[in-house]
Amino acid sequence: MRTTQFVIYFLLAFAVTFLVNTVAIFIYNVLAFGRGGFNWEITFLFAFTLGLFFPIMDLILTSKRDIR
Repeated sequence: MRTTQFVIYFLLAFAVTFLVNTVAIFIYNVLAFGRGGFNWEITFLFAFTLGLFFPIMDLILTSKRDIR
């Protein structure tokens, strides 16, 4: 996997995770507390973690598949 492909996968995973997490937290706050709110720290942390996790796992799985 080239660096540019890794960065594209990271940005895509980051964006999708960020959007899904933001919507989920907003809906939870509306249902639980009656008003919408965001926890930006958790949202960015979760998006960054999964943004790194998915491309690295793809890199590991494709390298194992190429060896066989």
